Amino acid sequence: MRRRIVALLVLMLGGALVALSVPLAMYSVSARGRAMYLDRLQDTTRFASVAEQADTTANLLSLTADMLRFREVYAVAAAILDREGRVIAGSADWAGPWRDDARASVRLALAGHDSPEPDGIWPGEPAPLIVAVPIVHGGDVIGAAVTLSSTATLRRWVGMRLQLLALADLGVLGVCVLVAFWLATWVLRPVSTLDGAAHRIAGGDLASRVAVTQGPVELRRLAGSFNHMAAEVERTVCRQRNFAMDASHQLRNPLTAMNLRLEMLAGLIPESPETGRELAEVRREADRLREVVDSLLDLASARYVFAERATTVDLAALVADRITSWQAMATSKNVVLVARSEGGQAYADWSLLSSAVDAVLDNAIRYSRTGGRVEVACGISGDRARLTVTDAGPGLRPGEFARIGNRFWRSPRNPNVPGSGLGLAIVRESLEVVNGRLDFEPAPPHGLRVIMTLPVSPDQAASDQTAPADDPAKASA
Repeated sequence: MRRRIVALLVLMLGGALVALSVPLAMYSVSARGRAMYLDRLQDTTRFASVAEQADTTANLLSLTADMLRFREVYAVAAAILDREGRVIAGSADWAGPWRDDARASVRLALAGHDSPEPDGIWPGEPAPLIVAVPIVHGGDVIGAAVTLSSTATLRRWVGMRLQLLALADLGVLGVCVLVAFWLATWVLRPVSTLDGAAHRIAGGDLASRVAVTQGPVELRRLAGSFNHMAAEVERTVCRQRNFAMDASHQLRNPLTAMNLRLEMLAGLIPESPETGRELAEVRREADRLREVVDSLLDLASARYVFAERATTVDLAALVADRITSWQAMATSKNVVLVARSEGGQAYADWSLLSSAVDAVLDNAIRYSRTGGRVEVACGISGDRARLTVTDAGPGLRPGEFARIGNRFWRSPRNPNVPGSGLGLAIVRESLEVVNGRLDFEPAPPHGLRVIMTLPVSPDQAASDQTAPADDPAKASA
């Protein structure tokens, strides 16, 4: 953006310089050329006046001598022509090559008109300045007086002036470029600061603020508004987080007390098939409620804890550790756990990434058919770490892929499978903190593949941070 602003400013200033320099150059050239023309017109008119009164050969010879002295002193050739265009008096070099250049002006003078002022004398071909005036006697044109002046000196002067003007324009343009860079930097520095602060806030650093003492007044007001907005966002997120954590903590005690009373009631109620079923159902719902509360607490704290404890994690060691932990549950359901590791490291927190893998493995084993297979693979794909869990369960319908991972969403095809619908939401929150991703795709012929993409360095975790804020639509799904 700075280059575009500098280019625009330089273009505008360059246009202003051209608009000023071109008329100045034209005026300077025109003024010098006009001054030379008027000076030669005055000399030529004087020769014409003398020639009008020269009625004898002696007078013509005196006029010729005068023209020769004029030629020696001023380097200007002069001649007196008769009505037929023949030279009757003049300097010795009148018969030179300049005579051809003077024909048009002589014809105009013999017609009774002075030769016109030239448009301008510019550097280039050293054409002479030709001035011709008619010699009038008794109201009739009897001849013409002509002067031919070299313009080499004037052209050199004009060329030097134009070069000086061009150098001055270049110097001014250079100063304008420096000023434009300074102005662009002064204007854009607060914008860059705001952009950096916005990325830091998006990455979870809600305490990030910007200085309000840089740049124009409008950007200072914008910086103040940004700080106010960031403070409000921080307060809102903190209140939301604290509410979720406080509510989860406060709900645990009544749940614990309720479970104890259920155990006491189980010993007091007479045993019967119907009461046994009802009591088991109440216990199951209480356990599910406790699981939801624990998941809410994990969800409220996952983003912040993950960002604080992230470090380098050996994916192969983590996969082997989690396979060992879940082997007993897989064996009880007659599900085969397979690890396929290509090595590699990721930037994450071991405990929370382990919890994320646990949540995915829990779903994979829980939804797999008896005798099924769950494969856990890890490795490096491009410049990112990749960890996948593939099961052979019922999978998802095409329309369900857009909703999986949303809070509290569960597939309606599996209503009897226990769960809170928050496990994958916690996984997604944990990955997004360090610029990771959670994706899903079908695993033919049936089943689901969960893909966790992670950064391999802190720089990747901090760059292009686009972790979205909590989506109300997802929260209420």
